[in-house]
Amino acid sequence: MSVGSHHLYDAAATRRIDAAAGADWGLDGATLMARAGDAAFDALTERWPQVRQILVLAGGGNNAGDGYVVARAAQAAGIKVTLAQLLPPPTDGSAHAHSEALAQTDIARIDATAVPVWCATAAESAAPGSVVVVDAVFGSGLRRAVTAPLDTLFAKLNAIGLPTLALDIPSGVSADSGAVLGAALRADLTVTFIVPKLGLYTGRGVDYVGALVLADLGVPERACAGIAAVAETFSYSSTASAFGPRPRSAHKGDFGHVLVIGGGEGMPGAALLAGMAAARTGAGLVTIATWPSHAGALVAACPSLMVQPVASPADLAPLVERAGVLVVGPGLGRSPWADAMLETALEAQRPLVLDADALNLLAGAPPQARVGAPAVMTPHPGEAARLLGWDVETVNADRVAAARAIGERYDATCVLKGAGSIVASASSAALAGVCTDGNPGMASAGMGDVLSGVIGSMLGQFYAAPPAQPAEAQVSPKKSPPAGGRLRRPEILGLSLAQAVRLAVALHAKAGDLAAEDGPRGLVAGDLLPALRTLVNP
Repeated sequence: MSVGSHHLYDAAATRRIDAAAGADWGLDGATLMARAGDAAFDALTERWPQVRQILVLAGGGNNAGDGYVVARAAQAAGIKVTLAQLLPPPTDGSAHAHSEALAQTDIARIDATAVPVWCATAAESAAPGSVVVVDAVFGSGLRRAVTAPLDTLFAKLNAIGLPTLALDIPSGVSADSGAVLGAALRADLTVTFIVPKLGLYTGRGVDYVGALVLADLGVPERACAGIAAVAETFSYSSTASAFGPRPRSAHKGDFGHVLVIGGGEGMPGAALLAGMAAARTGAGLVTIATWPSHAGALVAACPSLMVQPVASPADLAPLVERAGVLVVGPGLGRSPWADAMLETALEAQRPLVLDADALNLLAGAPPQARVGAPAVMTPHPGEAARLLGWDVETVNADRVAAARAIGERYDATCVLKGAGSIVASASSAALAGVCTDGNPGMASAGMGDVLSGVIGSMLGQFYAAPPAQPAEAQVSPKKSPPAGGRLRRPEILGLSLAQAVRLAVALHAKAGDLAAEDGPRGLVAGDLLPALRTLVNP
C-alpha cells in the first residue's frame, strides 16, 4: 500500500490546504467536491470494470457530498445506484448543493436498517465485483468514536465483505493517527484527496485502507507552502540509492565494525540473528559479545562472525574500544550480567542500537535517564509503553507522538516497530518517517533482532558522525563517537543518523516483503537473510 514518497498531513493541515486552494487558486469547495467525486468514480470503474450496481453510504458532511457526486456519475454511466443516508444530510455548503441535485434524480433510497439485508442479498446473488459499496459516511475530520447504531452496522458490513470504496479515508479511521475510533468500515480501495493523511499509513488504519490512490484534484503543490506536514513516507525504493558501487580498493575496515552485545544465559539465538544480519548487509567486521558458555555454539553456527565470551565489564571493555557501532539487547536478558553489559555500552559513547532487553532495562532506570550518545532505540508498542510509562493503547492511538516522546525523553532516534514503522528523532524540527514497506508475516519472533543488526550495519557503513566538539568540551578525546571502524573515505556516502536508520528500516521491511512472496504465514526471521543480501546489491 504505497503511492510513493509523500509528506503526510493531519486533518487540521488538510483543512488549511483546502482553504488555500480556494483563496489562492480559485478552487472553491464545490469545484473540489465535484472533482473528488469524479476521481473516485474513475478509480471505482478502473478497479471494478464489471460493476453494475453501487450502494452509496452517506453521512452528514462533506464526505457525503463527495458520495453524492459519485452517485450521479454512476447513474449517468448506466450503473444502478442506491443511496442509504445514514446520518441527517448536510444542510448547507457544497455538500448540501449536491444533495439537492441528487434529489432531482430517481436514485433509489433505503434506510440504514435495510442496509445489511441489501448487502447480504447482493453478496449472495451478484457476480463478483458487480456490486460495490461506496463509503461516504465520515471524512478525515472525524474526532469522536463511532457509536451505536453505526458501529454495529459497520461490523455487519465488514463481515458481509462486499467490495468497498472509501472516499478520502475509511469511515471510523482517524486521519491524524490511524487509530480506529470505536469502529471502522474496511475498504478494498481508498481514494484520498489532495494530500495523503498520516492515518492511512500507520496504526490499525492500514488494515482498513486496502489499495490506496491519491487524487490531487488539480490542487498545486504550492498550496501546501507554509503548512507543516506531520510526517513523510519512505521506502526501500526511495532510499536504495545509498547502495552504490564500492571502491575496488576498499578494506573491510571501511565498512564498520559492529559489536553485538547480547545472548545472555540460555538465549544465544537472538544475538546470532543480529550478527548474521549485520554481516549479510555488508558490515566489514561483526563481533558478538556473549555469555561465555555460548561462544562455541555461535562460532559453529556462523564461522564468519567473531565471537567473544564476556563474563564481566572488564572482558567487554576492550571489545567496545575496538568497535565502531554497538548493538545492545538481542537476547541480553534481565540479570546482573545484563545490567553490567548495558552500563558498559552506555559509558562507551559509541553509536548505539538499543533493542529488546536493553530497552526493558532502560525502562526501569530513573526517570531522568538519557542515553547520551548517538543512539537508536527500536521498541515495539509494548516496550514503548514501558519506556514512557504509558499503556499500549495510548501508544497505538498516536504512534508518531509516542515515537517522538521516546526520542525526546532519551535523546535518541526512535524506531517504533509495527505496521507503518515510525522513525522519529529527538529533534522536533525533523519530520517523522513512516515506512511503507513490510507485511504481517514479519510479526514473528526474531524479526526485531534482524532489524537491530541491519541498523548497526547501516550505521557502520554510512553514518557520518557530526564533527567532534572542541577538545575542552569533550569528556575524553578517545570517547568521541566514531562513524564506523576507521576514518571514512570520501568516496563512501555519508548519511545522517536519521537517514541511515531509515535506510535500515526500509531495507529490513523490503526483505520481509521479498521473503513473504510465497505467503506471510510461517515466515521466520532467518528467511530475511538471503533477501537482505540481494537488496544491498541492487
